[in-house]
Amino acid sequence: MVFHVEHSSDHPAPIGSEGETSVSGGDRFASEVARWCCFLAGLALLVSAFVLPVREDLRIMRHQRELALIAQQEHAARNARYAEMIEALEHAEPDTILRLAHANLGLIPTGSQSLVAPGELRDPMLFELLEPKPIARPRYNPERTRLERLVLDRRTRLWVVAGGAVLTLMGLLPMARRG
Repeated sequence: MVFHVEHSSDHPAPIGSEGETSVSGGDRFASEVARWCCFLAGLALLVSAFVLPVREDLRIMRHQRELALIAQQEHAARNARYAEMIEALEHAEPDTILRLAHANLGLIPTGSQSLVAPGELRDPMLFELLEPKPIARPRYNPERTRLERLVLDRRTRLWVVAGGAVLTLMGLLPMARRG
């Protein structure tokens, strides 16, 4: 059984037939949504290509500032210990004088015996006691997302920018018209 349908001027021709010059409302809406999606995706890639390197530089600067603060803390602790030692020497505290004489000159008070010979490995050296214990320095090893790896790598950054520009341009182009 074969149906033959004739089109009158009252009813539009079906989609895909000759002579069609307009796009239906659903197709127009889908086309607009696709254009906006391309435009926004391209714009997001372009913005990330310019913002993420700045963000990475900020992370590096913060890490370097943290290392500088740690070095400053170590320096302040060292200065405080040396100031205490100078003050003890100026006031001629007996423990400090005895420790200094034993560590540098190998002298011990009369009537006492040294448990460690001067110069041995277990000898408590005076300046080693003055130095503060080192503070652990954090390493810079951030976890990066795939987008950050693509944008921060010199070889792939150009491709991300080019892809973003193409998507943005595709979103800005007007809808194609038939006819």
